[in-house]
Order: sequence, then C-alpha cells, then structure tokens
Amino acid sequence: MDKRNKYSLELKMQVVEKYKQGEYGYKKLAREFNLSRDTVRAWCLNPKLNPAIATEKKNDTNDNTTTD
Repeated sequence: MDKRNKYSLELKMQVVEKYKQGEYGYKKLAREFNLSRDTVRAWCLNPKLNPAIATEKKNDTNDNTTTD
C-alpha cells in the first residue's frame, strides 16, 4: 500500500476537527487514535486538512508588511 494513503481522509478530518475544538492536544489525540504525535501534528498543520492554518499563514504574511 502506498505510504501516503495509509489513513483515510475521514480519519484525518476527524482528528483535525477534534484538535480545532481546542480540548485536545497532539499527544492526547495521538493516544486516542493510536497514532504518533508527529502524525497528528502534521495533519493539524496541513493547510489542506485544516483551512484555518492556510488563513493564518496568509494573514501572517500580510501582517509583516510595514507602512511608512
């Protein structure tokens, strides 16, 4: 099986949604879903799975501009 398709999109989205609720950290989610902490972190920071991350990065880029 292709390493990139090891986990279903549904599982990834479930983990990311729980993370976005703010009650669960990477470590707790990893234990709950029997995943590595690094896997959970990667999913939560992936802009394709967590659109809020893409928005934050876009805003950070805009905030770094200076006005004279």
